Amino acid sequence: MIEPLIRRLLGKWTHRMPPPSDDETACGGFKRTESQYTILSEKTRQQYRAVLHSFLPFRDTCTCIPLEPRSPATDIARPGWRNHDLPPLDALSLYCFLCLKNPNNYFEIGSGSATRFARQAIRDGHLRTTMTVYDRLTYPGDPANLLADRRRRAPIPVVCGTITAALKPGDILHINVAAVPDRGLSAILDEIIPNLCPGVFVHLSKSLPLGDGVRIPEVILSCADVSRDRDLQRILTPLWSEIGLDENEGRGMSCWVRTV
Repeated sequence: MIEPLIRRLLGKWTHRMPPPSDDETACGGFKRTESQYTILSEKTRQQYRAVLHSFLPFRDTCTCIPLEPRSPATDIARPGWRNHDLPPLDALSLYCFLCLKNPNNYFEIGSGSATRFARQAIRDGHLRTTMTVYDRLTYPGDPANLLADRRRRAPIPVVCGTITAALKPGDILHINVAAVPDRGLSAILDEIIPNLCPGVFVHLSKSLPLGDGVRIPEVILSCADVSRDRDLQRILTPLWSEIGLDENEGRGMSCWVRTV
């Protein structure tokens, strides 16, 4: 299982998001000391607030996405807010960041609901983005990988080398942590993220700590943190209401970072 490996090699990893708390926060999982597990700093809250407000202009297209995804047997392309692998806030952040950044390249490790939301964003926003998906690396993955412009399956060392060479400033990399074998995940965290050129946006489906000596990227948005901050949650309450989700459903576990 992934969790014992991560705890041993990279430190404590929160496997699932606990209930909101006023005195605990994930902060993206990036090297925070025990004394810092308190409420967000005002500077960080202001940053997150600005990011969340930037999502609101996409409410018209977001409300057109149904609550429940259609069966992959009948429609592999249609995303849904209530899905098995991508919480609503994580899905919203991926959709909106793609629309906001309009990257040349979107790379994804592990297909699934994120692939569907990414393709929907590309279509809705008429983006220039080319989508490359590295499907599950040890067994067949979700049929959503057929939505990609390019589909790849390769050993982890090849994946690491290809991605670090291909992604440029402004590009986006999504890593579905659950889709990566144990050893592959440590390689991705230690070899891909530190070696990306500056200015690449990385979306980790779960907040994970990086190892000692790793160049720490800039945390742009921690969906886990937002889910623990009631004031920040309220920014998106009208959007969730229009979509048909209650406020407690509009949470996430992921983290957005920008390489430096």
